[in-house]
Amino acid sequence: MSYLKYNLKLKERAKYLRNNSTLSEVLLWLQLKNKKLGFDFHRQKKLENMGVNFIRFRDKDVKNNMQGCIDLLKEWIDENTPPG
Repeated sequence: MSYLKYNLKLKERAKYLRNNSTLSEVLLWLQLKNKKLGFDFHRQKKLENMGVNFIRFRDKDVKNNMQGCIDLLKEWIDENTPPG
């Protein structure tokens, strides 16, 4: 497995954002942590330009329809994970 280099200058910013999460972010990460869906999830690390996909949910959707967000995420994983 190859790893992408992490820009150390972003470390403090990432720490700040983690410590100042919105309620929706906290609730969603509680559903995603510890491989609950069978995959590791990581917070965004400026990787989109390297071909990494990010799935974003609106604050109100997470608060009002958490299961719908989780179902959509599972569907995306099923459609985009190669067999094997």
